[in-house]
Amino acid sequence: MAEHLFIRMSDHPDQATIVALNADGHLVDGPETVSLMTAAERAQERQVTVLLPARELVCCVTSVPAASPARMRQMLPFSLEDEFAGDIDALHFAAGEKNDTDQLAVSVIARERFGFWLDALRTAGVSARRICSEADAVPDTPGSVTLFLEGQSILGRRPGNAPFVFDELSLSELWQLLEAERQGKDDLDNAVLFVDRATQDERSEEIDAWRQNVANVNVKELADGCLPKLASGLVFRAGTNLLQGDYAPRSSFRTLARPWRTAAAFALGFLAFSVLAKGIELVKLSRDENLLTEQATEICADSYASQQLERCLVEMGRRLTEHGQTVAGGGDTFLSMLAAIAETIGDEIAINRVSYLDHIMTLELITPNISSIDAFDLRLTENNGLTLEVQTSTTERDGNMRARLRIVALNP
Repeated sequence: MAEHLFIRMSDHPDQATIVALNADGHLVDGPETVSLMTAAERAQERQVTVLLPARELVCCVTSVPAASPARMRQMLPFSLEDEFAGDIDALHFAAGEKNDTDQLAVSVIARERFGFWLDALRTAGVSARRICSEADAVPDTPGSVTLFLEGQSILGRRPGNAPFVFDELSLSELWQLLEAERQGKDDLDNAVLFVDRATQDERSEEIDAWRQNVANVNVKELADGCLPKLASGLVFRAGTNLLQGDYAPRSSFRTLARPWRTAAAFALGFLAFSVLAKGIELVKLSRDENLLTEQATEICADSYASQQLERCLVEMGRRLTEHGQTVAGGGDTFLSMLAAIAETIGDEIAINRVSYLDHIMTLELITPNISSIDAFDLRLTENNGLTLEVQTSTTERDGNMRARLRIVALNP
């Protein structure tokens, strides 16, 4: 399965920190700070997710009625317009997943800033499958607050809530803010703190002081930094992808079709050859049928003084009957069929064409209605050892019906 490359943008738009993870979320390569063009080179054959600085976006949750994704994106700006000052048309709203309380995760970014990041990625040649806030990578842990302490920045998430980011804020000050919005919940009794080794050494006293105010704290030092841990969560979660709505990627038909061109050309060639072969076979069969009909007409004219096949068949049947040649009498199958048809066809049905091959006779009849064919079928197949199948039937302009019948001898 394809590996994942996570590109974490920095304050310098031409630089980023990258990590590569496998499909199980385990670290393959990195973290490494490189130029954005180098990141594009490392993206080959990998699924790319770009993480934007969390301070560039606002992450929140909101309740919206059930609707299609397109309709939901239209409703988001109006459901959240009271939360934002200024023109909401200058903002891009992206819808994420719903949580356990049926609230929708939303990420909001200024269109101007999002355009800035997209231009930087496009210039460097980075093609991303997802673009998310780095805060969106903070896992939602039931019953526990999750924090990532990195330098002077804190990324975090209360269970069931949107992620947040604070810069230049101590852990104790953060906890006071969260306590002010506690509202009787016990979700602040437990906390998980992820911290990189350098920050752990630098802020160890602050961490120890903060731990005194929390009932249960689990501190986990990350030897490879915070990015691999953040990225691993988004291997298995969709996150809130900003590439939607006006910014949804446009699929290129040529790009998608390129790997299949050879197979498609072969398939089209085979199909064309098959159609041509069937066409040649159809022309040959039609020619043989016309030739057989012409020969039958000539025989009728020479032997029975008539070029109308139905009259010829009637006369042939009469003569065969006089000489005791019937189907049951075991005579030639073709002649036996003709005799049976002549005896049962009726005056209302006209024979337009006859063909015969391998004990199978094909008749093209002109009949006033389908009932006449049903009656002919009943008369012909009863006690004659024949089966009749109507292959096609069409109504002519004069109201009559043209039918193609297939008659088979059961015991030729």
